[in-house]
Amino acid sequence: MPWLPSWRSGSGFRRSPGVPEHVVNLRRSANWLAAALRETGFPSVQVWDTEDGPAVYAAWCAEPDAPTVLIYSHHDVRAAKDEEWDETAPFDPKIRDGYLYGRGASDAKGQALAHVWGLRAHLAATGRAHPAVNVKVLVEGEEETGSAHLRQLLQDNRDRVGADLIVFSDTLLWRADHPAVCVSMRGTMLAKLEILGPLQDVYSGAVSGPAPNPVLEMSRLLAQLHDDKGRITVPGFYDSVVEPSQRFRGELAALPYSDADRLERSRTRSVGGEAGYMVLERPP
Repeated sequence: MPWLPSWRSGSGFRRSPGVPEHVVNLRRSANWLAAALRETGFPSVQVWDTEDGPAVYAAWCAEPDAPTVLIYSHHDVRAAKDEEWDETAPFDPKIRDGYLYGRGASDAKGQALAHVWGLRAHLAATGRAHPAVNVKVLVEGEEETGSAHLRQLLQDNRDRVGADLIVFSDTLLWRADHPAVCVSMRGTMLAKLEILGPLQDVYSGAVSGPAPNPVLEMSRLLAQLHDDKGRITVPGFYDSVVEPSQRFRGELAALPYSDADRLERSRTRSVGGEAGYMVLERPP
């Protein structure tokens, strides 16, 4: 596996956005990936700073008449505590039974490097000096905390990130023996919630009954985010939601699916979501 040394050398950074002591590692991670892209042959590679974690941008556009593909991914990972990992230290990747274990191995360090090595394989197999299509890469460093600055990053660089097709690989395979292509995403909604309670910490044995409890009020509010049909109740949420086309619904219906198989593989006990849609139409 010629890519393994690269994966191991790049996976040792503790790159968790929102954790102050990991900021320097997010920078190191971005610089490592930028170097890997330059080594692959990308003539234009940049590290774009954001407040929490830098993004890496690269472009290799040598075919004016060919389409342009933008590969999106992220190099940050969720925070991890060494003492909670029983078999493998999170940032010391190990191979067991043909699988590589380490923090972010499949979310999304492995995918990012798969694109890099896939491009190298394409060049080696075809003997080309550059890719057959124009390729752009954008790998951000804030995905695990909601991509708070991605919108601004895209707006500031509209002239650089334009593409005919976006490839997003931070998703799941249909099955281990059945690859899948992601064609839509559920998106993210950010909101700030402020709940007011007592003016100071109070003694439960004296006033807890009639005193307002912020935890209970928050629980009531969260319980009302979906109605009894599974629809989201946030005002205006559905205003810009695009209904799936009949063709797309037909393609999903043609997939080999059963509730029993999904429950077995997902270990989730039950199937929920918005009524009126097939399970595969409901956002994961």
